[in-house]
Amino acid sequence: MAAFWPLAPLAVASARTIFLDVGANNGNFTAMLFKRRMAGTAYFDKVFVFEPNPRFRRELGLLASLGAVHVRAAAWNSTGSKTFYFSQNDEASSLMGRVTTDPNWPCTSEAQFSAKTRYAADASAWDGVIERRVGRTAKSDRDKAICDRPRAETVATIDLAAFVSKKMQQGDRVLMKMDIEGAEGTVLRHLLDSGVACHLEALYLEWHPVVPSADRAQLRRELKSCGVKLPDSDRQLLHHFSAARPSRPH
Repeated sequence: MAAFWPLAPLAVASARTIFLDVGANNGNFTAMLFKRRMAGTAYFDKVFVFEPNPRFRRELGLLASLGAVHVRAAAWNSTGSKTFYFSQNDEASSLMGRVTTDPNWPCTSEAQFSAKTRYAADASAWDGVIERRVGRTAKSDRDKAICDRPRAETVATIDLAAFVSKKMQQGDRVLMKMDIEGAEGTVLRHLLDSGVACHLEALYLEWHPVVPSADRAQLRRELKSCGVKLPDSDRQLLHHFSAARPSRPH
């Protein structure tokens, strides 16, 4: 039987909508959410972005100026530290024990990015855009990510189940996006075993080959059995924000 983490005491204020961007990279999805909230088409109260890669601190810092909380740690099943493998393609950086240097995996240097993608270096205010990709004028470059220096370094880890349990109150709507390059198998198992996963309203999850297909199927069954909605894309996840209503003026 799952050992449920206790929730925080029920607050007097209206229930909140909380979003966790787990494996946020440079925060482009969360940036889109803030832009939609400003336009009145998305509603949420609290945002937490989890990203240990230091190269994105400027971008995530700008989101923090709007109220997002940048958790500078990798989501895991315990709080402490662990080796993080920085791959050539920064989107593949992971806790899962490999540094990718495949020359056929396209990426481009940060110096080649447009001014818009590098805005965080000198911008004093968020302009509503955080571009993730490069080469917007060249179709062949649209799928290229940022090249990084392949290496392995120790980063902080955080017990995601304990974190959610501490921040969540009874009645809160909790939405999550998870893209953690293969660590999702371990983290989801911990979320389920602790009971925290069943408090999620919706989870958009990007699976990676390191998680066996049988494990994926089992985890999906358990999530669905306790009522967690599993949208097939981050675009489908957006519907849960448009369906929400703000508990207080923004």
